[in-house]
Amino acid sequence: MSTRPIPLRDRLAEEVAQSGDLRSPEWRVAMNAVPRHVFLPRFYVPDPSARRDRYWRLMSRELDRPTWLEHVYRDRALVTELDAESPYTDNRLCRHQQAIPTRYATRPGLVVHMLESLNLEREHTVLQAGVGCGYATALLCARVGGQRVITVESDSFSRVRVKRLINETHYFPTVAPGDERDGYRIRAPYDAVFATTAVHAIPRSWLHQSRPGARIAAAITGSMDTAILALLTVHPDGTASGPVRLLPEPMQRARSHGPGSRFAPLPILDGKQRDRPTTLHPTALDDPNLRFLAQFAAPGALLEFNSVVGEPVWVLWHPPSGSWATVRATSSVTSGTRVTEGGPIPLWSALERANGAWRRAGRPPLHTMTLTVTPEAHELHAGPVTWRLPN
Repeated sequence: MSTRPIPLRDRLAEEVAQSGDLRSPEWRVAMNAVPRHVFLPRFYVPDPSARRDRYWRLMSRELDRPTWLEHVYRDRALVTELDAESPYTDNRLCRHQQAIPTRYATRPGLVVHMLESLNLEREHTVLQAGVGCGYATALLCARVGGQRVITVESDSFSRVRVKRLINETHYFPTVAPGDERDGYRIRAPYDAVFATTAVHAIPRSWLHQSRPGARIAAAITGSMDTAILALLTVHPDGTASGPVRLLPEPMQRARSHGPGSRFAPLPILDGKQRDRPTTLHPTALDDPNLRFLAQFAAPGALLEFNSVVGEPVWVLWHPPSGSWATVRATSSVTSGTRVTEGGPIPLWSALERANGAWRRAGRPPLHTMTLTVTPEAHELHAGPVTWRLPN
């Protein structure tokens, strides 16, 4: 096992190139120049010795430098924060923890794939929405120079910490405070926008602050944590369009969206709930193409798998309104699949409509669609069929 970072950088670049994500010599030079280990002094990996799920082992340079480096220089996402800890807490002595991941360092290949899509030249100026762990920022600096990279970060702790780490690698971008969705008007217009974290919609400010012909690379996700990668070109009329594809891996959600609760409460039966048959069995939502569209049919609703008296049940709930729907995993021959809905919003009905529209369109996969973004709407197009997503 190599323990020298420079050969490991070259190995990582070769791994990303073999996957097809790294395509140009310019970005290979950048990958070889940027030490990823500087930005990941500690992270968590699944604990192979644990007999239960969600047990994590802390990796750091202090605990086990060779193994730590081996994980850093592989093409994989890494968990950098758990829900049971605070980012202000130094748990270097903690080896095991049962928790749910809340923050990730994105897989290097995905980062480079997005950066490649920006078609950057040395003279281009880039807006980065969210500083992340700092690795992508440093790659951008290596490609176009720190003076042309402007990063906006809302979290003061991350902003100060990551700026210090980037400066340690001798890159000096602008790292400004602010909401990532607002961009940074002072340095506009930009030749490219790179979103480090996933958003619910492309903010208008990114369009307004981009030159005609600028490229935008961003992940779009919803409340059911199914995301697409959108690679857009900005047009002279202020709109943007481009291809999308399913994103089957972790992409950190923007802090401004919040993580949301991941545990559905058991519904309160007040006598006003509505029980009826449904043609949409929850397992249909295992298809990520349908799941992506469904999550925008019921914005803000969370779908969880739960258990009531030992019987598997799906719970769809909308925290702001208190609306909910439950579907039992088992269905009798006589009754078929049934749904019970409560609260002011008929949540399952919205998912049924999304499922019906998708099936009538021939169940098109997301990678065959294009996305058009205007100040008024986000529209996914599959031939003559259009889905409108919330702005």
